[in-house]
Amino acid sequence: MQCLAYGRLPQPIAKSGIALYTPPPHTLEEGVLDPIHTAVYITFMLSTFALFSETWIEISDSGPQDFAKQLTDRQMVCLGLALFFRRK
Repeated sequence: MQCLAYGRLPQPIAKSGIALYTPPPHTLEEGVLDPIHTAVYITFMLSTFALFSETWIEISDSGPQDFAKQLTDRQMVCLGLALFFRRK
């Protein structure tokens, strides 16, 4: 690993392997110049979020219908969603 200074503290930077692709690109230019890194990072993050949300739903035992029922019980409405259903 190599240490580069981003800001004040030096941070280790991976040179190879999966660890090279898991941190985000530091600048927009870096993201454009290395599209494989950007694509792998986005795929990694989205799959991590999907896995976390699926696990959360299974553990909490609440799905979209349960969440919608909680909102209606509290008399809360998502404005865009309410307008969408009024048109139909």
